[in-house]
Amino acid sequence: MHSVQAKSLPGLLARELREGFGRSQLEAQVLAARSVQWLRGLGASALPGQVQLSVPATPSRRYSRRYRRPCMVSAVDVSADTEAWEAFGLAAMQRGRLVRWLHETYRQGGWASLAELAAWANLTPTALQARLAPLRREGIWLPHVGTKDPGAGGWMWEPYLVARYLAEGQAEHLRRHWGVPLAAWEAILRRFAATVKAMEAGHDMDTVAAWQGLSLQEVSQFGQLARRHRRRPRLGELLDAYGRALPHEATAGPAIEEELTRDYGFSPVAARLYRARLEELAASFRRPPRDGELCMLAISADEGARARLEEARHVPVRLSWLTASDLALGPQSEHPTRVAELKFARLVRYATEARAQGALLSLPDLAVLMGIHVDAIRRQLQAHPEVVVPTRGRVKDIGRGVTHRTRIVELYLQMHTESEIVDRTGHSYESVEAYLKEFARVMMLADRGLNTVMIRRVTGRSMRLVEAYLELYRRYDQPAYLFRLAQLRQVFAREPVLRAKKGALPSRIGEGRR
Repeated sequence: MHSVQAKSLPGLLARELREGFGRSQLEAQVLAARSVQWLRGLGASALPGQVQLSVPATPSRRYSRRYRRPCMVSAVDVSADTEAWEAFGLAAMQRGRLVRWLHETYRQGGWASLAELAAWANLTPTALQARLAPLRREGIWLPHVGTKDPGAGGWMWEPYLVARYLAEGQAEHLRRHWGVPLAAWEAILRRFAATVKAMEAGHDMDTVAAWQGLSLQEVSQFGQLARRHRRRPRLGELLDAYGRALPHEATAGPAIEEELTRDYGFSPVAARLYRARLEELAASFRRPPRDGELCMLAISADEGARARLEEARHVPVRLSWLTASDLALGPQSEHPTRVAELKFARLVRYATEARAQGALLSLPDLAVLMGIHVDAIRRQLQAHPEVVVPTRGRVKDIGRGVTHRTRIVELYLQMHTESEIVDRTGHSYESVEAYLKEFARVMMLADRGLNTVMIRRVTGRSMRLVEAYLELYRRYDQPAYLFRLAQLRQVFAREPVLRAKKGALPSRIGEGRR
Protein backbone atom coordinates (compact mmCIF):
# COMPACT_ATOMS: atom_id res chain seq x y z
CA MET A 1 0.00 0.00 0.00
CA HIS A 2 2.91 2.36 0.68
CA SER A 3 4.12 1.99 -2.91
CA VAL A 4 0.69 2.96 -4.26
CA GLN A 5 0.23 5.79 -1.78
CA ALA A 6 3.57 7.30 -2.77
CA LYS A 7 2.26 7.66 -6.35
CA SER A 8 -0.94 9.46 -5.37
CA LEU A 9 -1.38 13.21 -5.73
CA PRO A 10 -1.54 13.73 -1.93
CA GLY A 11 1.51 11.49 -1.62
CA LEU A 12 3.50 13.60 -4.07
CA LEU A 13 2.35 16.81 -2.38
CA ALA A 14 3.25 15.42 1.06
CA ARG A 15 6.75 14.60 -0.18
CA GLU A 16 7.16 18.13 -1.54
CA LEU A 17 5.95 19.57 1.76
CA ARG A 18 8.43 17.47 3.74
CA GLU A 19 11.44 18.02 1.50
CA GLY A 20 10.82 21.54 0.22
CA PHE A 21 8.94 23.22 3.07
CA GLY A 22 10.22 21.37 6.13
CA ARG A 23 6.86 20.00 7.31
CA SER A 24 6.63 16.98 9.60
CA GLN A 25 5.23 13.65 8.36
CA LEU A 26 1.79 14.05 9.98
CA GLU A 27 1.51 17.74 9.13
CA ALA A 28 2.44 17.06 5.52
CA GLN A 29 -0.28 14.38 5.21
CA VAL A 30 -2.99 16.62 6.63
CA LEU A 31 -1.94 19.62 4.55
CA ALA A 32 -1.70 17.50 1.39
CA ALA A 33 -5.31 16.40 1.86
CA ARG A 34 -6.33 20.03 2.40
CA SER A 35 -4.40 21.00 -0.73
CA VAL A 36 -6.49 18.64 -2.83
CA GLN A 37 -9.59 20.55 -1.70
CA TRP A 38 -7.92 23.81 -2.72
CA LEU A 39 -7.09 22.38 -6.16
CA ARG A 40 -10.77 21.77 -6.84
CA GLY A 41 -11.51 25.41 -6.05
CA LEU A 42 -8.60 26.66 -8.15
CA GLY A 43 -10.15 25.35 -11.36
CA ALA A 44 -9.13 21.68 -11.63
CA SER A 45 -11.99 20.02 -13.52
CA ALA A 46 -11.06 16.45 -12.58
CA LEU A 47 -8.29 15.36 -10.23
CA PRO A 48 -6.58 11.94 -10.42
CA GLY A 49 -9.09 9.30 -9.43
CA GLN A 50 -12.20 11.25 -10.44
CA VAL A 51 -14.42 9.97 -13.23
CA GLN A 52 -17.60 11.24 -14.90
CA LEU A 53 -20.31 8.58 -15.01
CA SER A 54 -23.88 8.37 -16.23
CA VAL A 55 -26.18 7.56 -13.28
CA PRO A 56 -29.97 7.37 -12.79
CA ALA A 57 -31.65 10.75 -12.32
CA THR A 58 -34.51 9.23 -10.32
CA PRO A 59 -34.80 6.82 -7.37
CA SER A 60 -37.51 4.90 -9.22
CA ARG A 61 -36.44 1.42 -10.32
CA ARG A 62 -38.87 1.60 -13.22
CA TYR A 63 -37.27 4.67 -14.81
CA SER A 64 -33.68 4.38 -13.58
CA ARG A 65 -32.37 3.12 -16.94
CA ARG A 66 -34.29 5.66 -19.00
CA TYR A 67 -33.56 8.89 -17.14
CA ARG A 68 -29.87 9.48 -16.60
CA ARG A 69 -27.56 12.35 -15.72
CA PRO A 70 -23.76 12.81 -15.58
CA CYS A 71 -22.02 12.93 -12.20
CA MET A 72 -18.39 13.37 -11.20
CA VAL A 73 -17.42 10.62 -8.74
CA SER A 74 -14.15 10.05 -6.85
CA ALA A 75 -13.87 6.49 -8.10
CA VAL A 76 -10.41 6.04 -6.57
CA ASP A 77 -9.06 8.24 -3.78
CA VAL A 78 -5.65 6.61 -3.67
CA SER A 79 -4.43 8.33 -0.51
CA ALA A 80 -7.57 7.79 1.58
CA ASP A 81 -8.30 4.31 0.20
CA THR A 82 -4.81 2.96 0.81
CA GLU A 83 -4.72 4.47 4.31
CA ALA A 84 -8.06 2.86 5.16
CA TRP A 85 -7.00 -0.48 3.65
CA GLU A 86 -3.72 -0.54 5.57
CA ALA A 87 -5.20 0.54 8.91
CA PHE A 88 -8.63 -1.11 8.89
CA GLY A 89 -8.63 -3.84 6.23
CA LEU A 90 -10.02 -4.36 2.74
CA ALA A 91 -13.69 -4.67 3.78
CA ALA A 92 -13.55 -1.30 5.58
CA MET A 93 -11.93 0.33 2.55
CA GLN A 94 -14.60 -1.11 0.26
CA ARG A 95 -17.37 0.15 2.58
CA GLY A 96 -15.85 3.63 2.70
CA ARG A 97 -15.54 3.72 -1.07
CA LEU A 98 -19.18 2.66 -1.53
CA VAL A 99 -20.41 5.32 0.91
CA ARG A 100 -18.36 7.95 -0.91
CA TRP A 101 -19.82 6.97 -4.28
CA LEU A 102 -23.39 6.95 -2.98
CA HIS A 103 -23.17 10.41 -1.41
CA GLU A 104 -21.15 12.11 -4.14
CA THR A 105 -23.74 10.93 -6.65
CA TYR A 106 -26.64 12.09 -4.50
CA ARG A 107 -25.11 15.53 -3.89
CA GLN A 108 -25.13 16.12 -7.65
CA GLY A 109 -28.77 15.16 -8.10
CA GLY A 110 -28.16 11.54 -9.11
CA TRP A 111 -29.03 8.17 -7.60
CA ALA A 112 -26.68 5.22 -7.65
CA SER A 113 -28.08 1.88 -8.77
CA LEU A 114 -26.98 -0.95 -6.46
CA ALA A 115 -26.53 -3.28 -9.45
CA GLU A 116 -24.26 -0.78 -11.18
CA LEU A 117 -22.55 0.00 -7.89
CA ALA A 118 -21.58 -3.65 -7.53
CA ALA A 119 -20.02 -3.54 -11.00
CA TRP A 120 -18.10 -0.36 -10.12
CA ALA A 121 -16.68 -2.11 -7.04
CA ASN A 122 -16.11 -5.53 -8.68
CA LEU A 123 -18.33 -7.09 -6.01
CA THR A 124 -21.18 -9.57 -6.19
CA PRO A 125 -24.59 -8.26 -5.04
CA THR A 126 -24.25 -10.40 -1.89
CA ALA A 127 -20.86 -8.92 -1.02
CA LEU A 128 -22.20 -5.42 -1.68
CA GLN A 129 -25.08 -5.91 0.75
CA ALA A 130 -22.67 -7.29 3.36
CA ARG A 131 -20.57 -4.11 3.14
CA LEU A 132 -23.60 -1.84 3.56
CA ALA A 133 -25.40 -3.88 6.24
CA PRO A 134 -23.58 -2.32 9.28
CA LEU A 135 -24.57 1.16 8.09
CA ARG A 136 -28.22 0.22 7.74
CA ARG A 137 -28.26 -1.30 11.23
CA GLU A 138 -27.07 2.04 12.65
CA GLY A 139 -29.97 3.85 10.98
CA ILE A 140 -27.81 5.56 8.37
CA TRP A 141 -29.74 6.46 5.24
CA LEU A 142 -28.06 5.41 1.98
CA PRO A 143 -29.27 7.24 -1.14
CA HIS A 144 -29.70 4.75 -3.99
CA VAL A 145 -32.29 3.63 -6.50
CA GLY A 146 -35.22 1.95 -4.77
CA THR A 147 -34.53 3.40 -1.33
CA LYS A 148 -37.29 4.77 0.86
CA ASP A 149 -37.54 8.30 2.21
CA PRO A 150 -35.23 8.63 5.25
CA GLY A 151 -37.89 10.16 7.47
CA ALA A 152 -37.16 12.18 10.58
CA GLY A 153 -34.77 9.68 12.17
CA GLY A 154 -32.58 8.83 9.17
CA TRP A 155 -29.02 10.10 9.45
CA MET A 156 -26.81 10.98 6.53
CA TRP A 157 -23.30 9.53 6.81
CA GLU A 158 -21.24 12.63 7.73
CA PRO A 159 -23.80 14.10 10.18
CA TYR A 160 -23.96 10.67 11.84
CA LEU A 161 -20.19 10.66 12.43
CA VAL A 162 -20.15 14.23 13.74
CA ALA A 163 -23.11 13.49 16.03
CA ARG A 164 -21.29 10.49 17.52
CA TYR A 165 -18.15 12.54 18.02
CA LEU A 166 -19.95 15.44 19.70
CA ALA A 167 -21.81 13.05 22.00
CA GLU A 168 -18.90 10.75 22.90
CA GLY A 169 -15.84 12.94 22.37
CA GLN A 170 -13.75 10.03 21.03
CA ALA A 171 -12.47 10.31 17.52
CA GLU A 172 -9.99 7.42 17.40
CA HIS A 173 -12.51 4.77 18.44
CA LEU A 174 -15.04 6.12 15.98
CA ARG A 175 -12.53 6.23 13.12
CA ARG A 176 -11.33 2.69 13.84
CA HIS A 177 -14.83 1.25 14.10
CA TRP A 178 -16.01 2.75 10.81
CA GLY A 179 -12.70 2.69 8.94
CA VAL A 180 -12.40 6.46 8.43
CA PRO A 181 -8.81 7.53 7.62
CA LEU A 182 -7.34 10.64 9.20
CA ALA A 183 -7.51 12.84 6.09
CA ALA A 184 -11.18 11.96 5.50
CA TRP A 185 -12.01 12.65 9.15
CA GLU A 186 -10.28 16.02 8.96
CA ALA A 187 -12.31 16.91 5.85
CA ILE A 188 -15.60 15.95 7.53
CA LEU A 189 -14.92 18.15 10.57
CA ARG A 190 -13.88 21.02 8.33
CA ARG A 191 -17.08 20.80 6.27
CA PHE A 192 -19.19 20.68 9.41
CA ALA A 193 -17.51 23.70 11.02
CA ALA A 194 -17.53 25.77 7.82
CA THR A 195 -21.22 24.93 7.24
CA VAL A 196 -22.22 25.97 10.76
CA LYS A 197 -20.23 29.20 10.55
CA ALA A 198 -21.75 30.10 7.21
CA MET A 199 -25.28 29.53 8.53
CA GLU A 200 -24.50 31.61 11.62
CA ALA A 201 -23.39 34.39 9.25
CA GLY A 202 -26.90 34.42 7.74
CA HIS A 203 -26.37 32.46 4.53
CA ASP A 204 -29.27 30.30 3.40
CA MET A 205 -29.06 26.51 3.16
CA ASP A 206 -29.05 26.35 -0.65
CA THR A 207 -26.07 28.70 -0.84
CA VAL A 208 -24.14 26.86 1.85
CA ALA A 209 -24.85 23.49 0.21
CA ALA A 210 -23.47 24.80 -3.09
CA TRP A 211 -20.36 26.22 -1.41
CA GLN A 212 -19.58 23.04 0.50
CA GLY A 213 -20.69 20.52 -2.13
CA LEU A 214 -23.21 18.97 0.27
CA SER A 215 -26.85 17.98 -0.06
CA LEU A 216 -29.59 20.00 1.62
CA GLN A 217 -30.25 17.12 4.03
CA GLU A 218 -26.63 17.16 5.20
CA VAL A 219 -26.63 20.93 5.69
CA SER A 220 -29.90 20.71 7.61
CA GLN A 221 -28.61 17.93 9.88
CA PHE A 222 -25.36 19.83 10.51
CA GLY A 223 -27.46 22.79 11.61
CA GLN A 224 -29.52 20.59 13.94
CA LEU A 225 -26.35 19.23 15.53
CA ALA A 226 -24.99 22.73 16.11
CA ARG A 227 -28.20 23.79 17.85
CA ARG A 228 -28.34 20.61 19.94
CA HIS A 229 -24.72 20.92 21.16
CA ARG A 230 -24.43 24.71 21.25
CA ARG A 231 -23.57 24.70 24.98
CA ARG A 232 -20.84 22.05 24.76
CA PRO A 233 -17.20 23.21 24.72
CA ARG A 234 -16.34 20.61 22.10
CA LEU A 235 -18.50 22.36 19.50
CA GLY A 236 -16.79 25.66 20.20
CA GLU A 237 -13.38 24.04 19.80
CA LEU A 238 -14.39 22.61 16.43
CA LEU A 239 -15.70 25.93 15.16
CA ASP A 240 -12.57 27.73 16.33
CA ALA A 241 -10.29 25.18 14.69
CA TYR A 242 -12.03 24.79 11.33
CA GLY A 243 -14.72 27.39 10.87
CA ARG A 244 -12.88 30.69 10.65
CA ALA A 245 -12.97 31.01 6.86
CA LEU A 246 -16.27 31.24 5.03
CA PRO A 247 -16.77 28.49 2.43
CA HIS A 248 -16.66 30.76 -0.62
CA GLU A 249 -13.44 32.39 0.58
CA ALA A 250 -11.53 29.18 1.26
CA THR A 251 -10.08 28.76 -2.23
CA ALA A 252 -9.17 32.37 -2.96
CA GLY A 253 -5.43 33.07 -3.15
CA PRO A 254 -5.23 35.35 -0.08
CA ALA A 255 -7.39 32.94 1.96
CA ILE A 256 -5.09 30.00 1.12
CA GLU A 257 -2.02 31.98 2.14
CA GLU A 258 -3.74 33.16 5.32
CA GLU A 259 -4.64 29.61 6.32
CA LEU A 260 -1.12 28.39 5.60
CA THR A 261 0.44 31.04 7.83
CA ARG A 262 -2.23 30.84 10.55
CA ASP A 263 -2.77 27.08 10.89
CA TYR A 264 0.42 25.53 9.50
CA GLY A 265 3.13 28.01 10.49
CA PHE A 266 4.23 29.00 6.99
CA SER A 267 6.15 32.20 6.48
CA PRO A 268 4.49 34.67 4.07
CA VAL A 269 7.09 33.87 1.39
CA ALA A 270 6.67 30.08 1.76
CA ALA A 271 2.88 30.43 1.70
CA ARG A 272 3.06 32.42 -1.52
CA LEU A 273 5.38 29.87 -3.16
CA TYR A 274 3.18 26.94 -2.16
CA ARG A 275 0.05 28.66 -3.42
CA ALA A 276 1.79 29.23 -6.78
CA ARG A 277 2.64 25.52 -6.88
CA LEU A 278 -1.01 24.62 -6.31
CA GLU A 279 -2.14 26.97 -9.07
CA GLU A 280 0.35 25.30 -11.42
CA LEU A 281 -1.02 21.86 -10.54
CA ALA A 282 -4.63 23.00 -10.95
CA ALA A 283 -3.85 24.28 -14.45
CA SER A 284 -2.53 20.83 -15.44
CA PHE A 285 -5.85 19.19 -14.47
CA ARG A 286 -8.24 21.53 -16.26
CA ARG A 287 -8.90 19.31 -19.27
CA PRO A 288 -12.25 17.60 -18.63
CA PRO A 289 -12.17 13.80 -18.94
CA ARG A 290 -14.35 11.73 -21.25
CA ASP A 291 -17.21 9.71 -19.78
CA GLY A 292 -15.86 6.78 -17.80
CA GLU A 293 -12.27 8.02 -18.08
CA LEU A 294 -10.02 8.27 -15.03
CA CYS A 295 -6.57 9.80 -14.59
CA MET A 296 -3.98 8.00 -12.45
CA LEU A 297 -0.28 8.52 -11.73
CA ALA A 298 2.00 5.58 -12.53
CA ILE A 299 5.72 4.85 -12.84
CA SER A 300 7.18 5.54 -16.27
CA ALA A 301 7.93 2.43 -18.34
CA ASP A 302 11.45 3.82 -18.92
CA GLU A 303 12.33 3.46 -15.24
CA GLY A 304 14.36 0.41 -14.27
CA ALA A 305 13.29 -2.35 -11.93
CA ARG A 306 15.29 -0.91 -9.04
CA ALA A 307 14.11 2.69 -9.40
CA ARG A 308 13.15 4.28 -6.08
CA LEU A 309 9.59 5.58 -5.89
CA GLU A 310 10.79 8.94 -4.57
CA GLU A 311 13.09 9.45 -7.55
CA ALA A 312 11.19 7.70 -10.35
CA ARG A 313 9.36 9.69 -12.99
CA HIS A 314 5.58 9.55 -12.58
CA VAL A 315 3.39 9.63 -15.68
CA PRO A 316 -0.30 10.63 -15.66
CA VAL A 317 -2.28 8.02 -17.59
CA ARG A 318 -5.93 8.12 -18.59
CA LEU A 319 -7.73 4.81 -18.15
CA SER A 320 -11.17 3.65 -19.25
CA TRP A 321 -12.31 2.95 -15.70
CA LEU A 322 -15.86 1.95 -16.66
CA THR A 323 -17.23 1.00 -20.08
CA ALA A 324 -20.47 -0.38 -21.45
CA SER A 325 -18.80 -3.78 -21.79
CA ASP A 326 -18.16 -3.81 -18.03
CA LEU A 327 -21.87 -3.47 -17.35
CA ALA A 328 -22.56 -6.17 -19.94
CA LEU A 329 -20.22 -8.52 -18.06
CA GLY A 330 -21.66 -7.52 -14.68
CA PRO A 331 -25.21 -6.44 -13.77
CA GLN A 332 -26.58 -6.72 -17.31
CA SER A 333 -25.16 -10.18 -18.06
CA GLU A 334 -26.92 -13.54 -17.91
CA HIS A 335 -25.11 -14.26 -14.64
CA PRO A 336 -25.00 -10.97 -12.70
CA THR A 337 -23.66 -12.69 -9.59
CA ARG A 338 -20.42 -13.70 -11.33
CA VAL A 339 -17.69 -11.09 -11.46
CA ALA A 340 -14.60 -13.11 -12.45
CA GLU A 341 -14.88 -12.19 -16.14
CA LEU A 342 -15.51 -8.56 -15.24
CA LYS A 343 -12.42 -8.43 -13.02
CA PHE A 344 -10.13 -9.96 -15.62
CA ALA A 345 -11.41 -7.77 -18.46
CA ARG A 346 -10.85 -4.63 -16.41
CA LEU A 347 -7.37 -5.47 -15.15
CA VAL A 348 -6.23 -6.37 -18.69
CA ARG A 349 -7.65 -3.09 -20.00
CA TYR A 350 -6.06 -0.97 -17.28
CA ALA A 351 -2.61 -2.53 -17.64
CA THR A 352 -2.69 -2.40 -21.45
CA GLU A 353 -3.89 1.21 -21.64
CA ALA A 354 -1.23 2.32 -19.16
CA ARG A 355 1.49 0.52 -21.13
CA ALA A 356 0.33 2.19 -24.34
CA GLN A 357 0.78 5.58 -22.64
CA GLY A 358 4.33 4.88 -21.47
CA ALA A 359 3.62 3.75 -17.90
CA LEU A 360 3.36 0.47 -16.02
CA LEU A 361 0.90 -0.51 -13.29
CA SER A 362 1.97 -2.84 -10.50
CA LEU A 363 -0.27 -5.47 -8.91
CA PRO A 364 -0.92 -3.18 -5.89
CA ASP A 365 -1.82 -0.37 -8.32
CA LEU A 366 -4.40 -2.63 -9.97
CA ALA A 367 -5.66 -3.84 -6.59
CA VAL A 368 -6.36 -0.30 -5.35
CA LEU A 369 -7.77 0.72 -8.73
CA MET A 370 -10.23 -2.18 -8.66
CA GLY A 371 -10.80 -2.36 -4.90
CA ILE A 372 -9.92 -6.04 -4.59
CA HIS A 373 -7.08 -7.93 -2.91
CA VAL A 374 -3.68 -8.34 -4.57
CA ASP A 375 -4.07 -12.12 -4.24
CA ALA A 376 -7.29 -11.89 -6.25
CA ILE A 377 -5.34 -10.13 -9.02
CA ARG A 378 -2.73 -12.92 -8.96
CA ARG A 379 -5.42 -15.59 -9.16
CA GLN A 380 -6.93 -13.88 -12.18
CA LEU A 381 -3.54 -13.80 -13.94
CA GLN A 382 -2.88 -17.46 -13.08
CA ALA A 383 -6.31 -18.46 -14.38
CA HIS A 384 -5.46 -16.98 -17.81
CA PRO A 385 -1.87 -18.03 -18.57
CA GLU A 386 -2.52 -17.58 -22.30
CA VAL A 387 -2.75 -13.80 -21.83
CA VAL A 388 0.38 -11.86 -20.87
CA VAL A 389 -0.83 -8.82 -18.94
CA PRO A 390 1.85 -6.06 -19.09
CA THR A 391 2.18 -5.29 -15.39
CA ARG A 392 5.30 -3.64 -14.00
CA GLY A 393 6.40 -6.89 -12.38
CA ARG A 394 6.22 -8.82 -15.62
CA VAL A 395 7.73 -6.20 -17.89
CA LYS A 396 10.59 -5.40 -15.50
CA ASP A 397 11.03 -8.99 -14.23
CA ILE A 398 10.22 -8.06 -10.64
CA GLY A 399 9.03 -10.79 -8.30
CA ARG A 400 8.92 -14.56 -8.53
CA GLY A 401 6.49 -15.01 -11.41
CA VAL A 402 7.44 -16.51 -14.78
CA THR A 403 8.78 -13.72 -16.93
CA HIS A 404 6.63 -12.37 -19.71
CA ARG A 405 9.59 -12.77 -22.04
CA THR A 406 9.46 -16.57 -21.90
CA ARG A 407 5.72 -16.51 -22.53
CA ILE A 408 6.18 -14.37 -25.64
CA VAL A 409 8.93 -16.67 -26.97
CA GLU A 410 6.77 -19.70 -26.20
CA LEU A 411 3.90 -18.28 -28.22
CA TYR A 412 6.29 -17.73 -31.12
CA LEU A 413 7.56 -21.31 -30.91
CA GLN A 414 3.95 -22.49 -30.98
CA MET A 415 3.62 -20.92 -34.47
CA HIS A 416 1.75 -17.77 -33.47
CA THR A 417 2.48 -14.77 -35.66
CA GLU A 418 3.95 -11.57 -34.25
CA SER A 419 0.63 -9.81 -34.80
CA GLU A 420 -1.17 -12.45 -32.74
CA ILE A 421 1.45 -12.16 -29.99
CA VAL A 422 1.07 -8.38 -29.91
CA ASP A 423 -2.72 -8.70 -29.61
CA ARG A 424 -2.47 -11.30 -26.84
CA THR A 425 0.20 -9.68 -24.72
CA GLY A 426 -0.26 -5.95 -25.26
CA HIS A 427 3.45 -5.55 -26.07
CA SER A 428 4.73 -3.63 -29.08
CA TYR A 429 6.24 -5.24 -32.18
CA GLU A 430 9.62 -3.81 -31.19
CA SER A 431 9.44 -5.46 -27.75
CA VAL A 432 8.43 -8.84 -29.19
CA GLU A 433 11.29 -8.76 -31.71
CA ALA A 434 13.76 -7.76 -28.98
CA TYR A 435 12.70 -10.71 -26.80
CA LEU A 436 13.01 -13.16 -29.70
CA LYS A 437 16.52 -11.92 -30.49
CA GLU A 438 17.39 -12.19 -26.81
CA PHE A 439 16.22 -15.81 -26.69
CA ALA A 440 18.08 -16.61 -29.93
CA ARG A 441 21.33 -15.36 -28.40
CA VAL A 442 20.90 -17.49 -25.29
CA MET A 443 20.02 -20.52 -27.43
CA MET A 444 23.06 -20.17 -29.70
CA LEU A 445 25.43 -19.55 -26.80
CA ALA A 446 24.14 -22.74 -25.20
CA ASP A 447 24.73 -24.61 -28.49
CA ARG A 448 28.34 -23.41 -28.41
CA GLY A 449 28.88 -24.93 -25.00
CA LEU A 450 28.67 -21.92 -22.67
CA ASN A 451 27.27 -22.60 -19.22
CA THR A 452 24.60 -20.54 -17.49
CA VAL A 453 27.06 -18.25 -15.69
CA MET A 454 28.97 -17.45 -18.89
CA ILE A 455 25.75 -16.80 -20.81
CA ARG A 456 24.65 -14.39 -18.10
CA ARG A 457 27.96 -12.52 -18.38
CA VAL A 458 27.84 -12.36 -22.17
CA THR A 459 24.21 -11.26 -22.46
CA GLY A 460 24.12 -9.08 -19.35
CA ARG A 461 20.74 -10.57 -18.35
CA SER A 462 19.73 -11.87 -14.94
CA MET A 463 20.47 -15.43 -13.93
CA ARG A 464 16.77 -16.11 -13.44
CA LEU A 465 15.96 -14.98 -16.98
CA VAL A 466 18.80 -16.98 -18.54
CA GLU A 467 17.71 -20.11 -16.66
CA ALA A 468 14.12 -19.58 -17.79
CA TYR A 469 15.25 -19.28 -21.42
CA LEU A 470 17.40 -22.42 -21.16
CA GLU A 471 14.56 -24.40 -19.58
CA LEU A 472 12.27 -23.24 -22.40
CA TYR A 473 14.89 -24.23 -24.98
CA ARG A 474 15.24 -27.74 -23.50
CA ARG A 475 11.47 -28.17 -23.50
CA TYR A 476 11.00 -27.14 -27.15
CA ASP A 477 14.16 -28.70 -28.63
CA GLN A 478 12.06 -31.33 -30.41
CA PRO A 479 11.39 -32.17 -34.06
CA ALA A 480 7.95 -30.49 -34.01
CA TYR A 481 9.57 -27.10 -33.35
CA LEU A 482 12.71 -27.36 -35.50
CA PHE A 483 11.33 -24.90 -38.07
CA ARG A 484 10.85 -22.11 -35.50
CA LEU A 485 14.19 -22.84 -33.84
CA ALA A 486 15.89 -22.64 -37.23
CA GLN A 487 14.29 -19.26 -37.83
CA LEU A 488 15.64 -18.01 -34.50
CA ARG A 489 19.12 -19.29 -35.37
CA GLN A 490 18.94 -17.23 -38.56
CA VAL A 491 18.06 -14.20 -36.42
CA PHE A 492 21.23 -14.80 -34.42
CA ALA A 493 23.30 -15.29 -37.57
CA ARG A 494 22.19 -11.90 -38.92
CA GLU A 495 23.37 -10.21 -35.70
CA PRO A 496 26.71 -11.75 -34.82
CA VAL A 497 27.77 -8.95 -32.48
CA LEU A 498 26.28 -9.25 -28.99
CA ARG A 499 25.68 -5.90 -27.43
CA ALA A 500 26.57 -6.81 -23.88
CA LYS A 501 26.11 -4.57 -20.89
CA LYS A 502 29.05 -2.81 -19.26
CA GLY A 503 31.31 -5.34 -17.55
CA ALA A 504 30.26 -8.27 -19.76
CA LEU A 505 32.67 -10.52 -21.66
CA PRO A 506 33.89 -9.53 -25.15
CA SER A 507 31.11 -9.16 -27.67
CA ARG A 508 32.20 -11.82 -30.13
CA ILE A 509 32.42 -15.42 -29.14
CA GLY A 510 36.08 -16.33 -28.88
CA GLU A 511 37.21 -12.71 -29.02
CA GLY A 512 39.84 -11.70 -26.49
CA ARG A 513 42.08 -14.83 -26.88
CA ARG A 514 44.39 -14.33 -29.76
